[in-house]
Amino acid sequence: MARRVTAASPKNHTPWSSSWTTGCPSNHALATANFRLGEHLFEKGLRDNALKYFVEARRLRPESWSIKRQTWELEQAGKASGPEFFAEVMALVDDHYYAPLEMKEPGRAHP
Repeated sequence: MARRVTAASPKNHTPWSSSWTTGCPSNHALATANFRLGEHLFEKGLRDNALKYFVEARRLRPESWSIKRQTWELEQAGKASGPEFFAEVMALVDDHYYAPLEMKEPGRAHP
């Protein structure tokens, strides 16, 4: 049974989570649903309720840089390029935020 959440009932807002629902295809789908509902609530001026959904979206899909950066920016202007962002990038250690760039030596013909 699907839950219906409306902007008229802000006290009833609780994020959808994998522990709450059954039969959901993946955490990716739940993360996207939470993120989009958070966006909707944010646009309707229900910021505090929206933040709950953003937190849940990041919990469900912690590897998603898109969700992290977009929710951080909605939480606080500039947060997506602030200390939290750089702490997350530095925590990657052996992984990379961007794929390493492989460049040819200057003056050599391309194969």
